[in-house]
Formats: sequence, structure tokens, C-alpha cells
Amino acid sequence: MIRLRTSEQNKKFWIHFSRLSLHRGHRTQLALRFSGGRTGRTSELRYEEAEQLIAYLDAQLPDLKTRGGRKADRMRKKILSIAYQLGWEDLHGKVDFLKLNKWLRQYGVHHKALNDLSERELVDTITQMEQLLKKDALDLDNG
Repeated sequence: MIRLRTSEQNKKFWIHFSRLSLHRGHRTQLALRFSGGRTGRTSELRYEEAEQLIAYLDAQLPDLKTRGGRKADRMRKKILSIAYQLGWEDLHGKVDFLKLNKWLRQYGVHHKALNDLSERELVDTITQMEQLLKKDALDLDNG
């Protein structure tokens, strides 16, 4: 069964669209891009597609204060870098936000998505992911 976007995701879309001043043409292009050309309507996005679009829009926000400031933004980038080093990439060679957020919610020390983590929680998450990266490197050396 295909899971469609949720009302919570819809709220996030419209907050981002408003803050970024995205008009209908931009929204259509984004929906086409994140659905792989399947639809030009955000209302028809699947749950995973909507998550990827929200993560993309989060990264586009010019006001870093809404996400914890420059320090928090640098820490998020560090987490994305570690995820990339772990090979958590999508078909386009970029970090797979679905996989990252799923892992963070399931195994992360605070069980929250990347953009929901506070500065303090980001520090803990970086430590945890660096340990995972070291374990991964050791497994490759011993494997």
C-alpha cells in the first residue's frame, strides 16, 4: 500500500513555501523533481517524497535562527557528511534523507529527525554517528 503525504507534512510545505516565496510554478517543478516526474502536485506526493522535499526546503531557508543558528547548521552539515561517508546516498549521489531520518528516529540517541534536534542533541548525535563511522571503518579493515 502506498503511503501518501500527511497533514503534518502539508503544514510544513506551506510554511516553507511562504517563507521562501515559492509560487505555483516553483511548487510544480519541485513536486515533479521529488516524485521523479510522476506528478506536479504536492498533494499527490508519497510520504517518502514529501520527506525529501521538506528536507530540501529546510536547507533552503535563509534564516538560520529558525533552525538553531549557524552553530547548529554546521553540526547538521557534519551529520550529513558522516551519512555520506557511511554510503547513505540516494540515486543521485546525495545524502538519502529518508534513510538518515529513519535511522535517527529509530537508533539515534534522541529518536528525532535531523531538523528536530537541538544544539545539545546535535552534539550527542555527532558523537554517536562518529562512533558508527569508526565501527564501519574497523569492519572494513577486518573484513
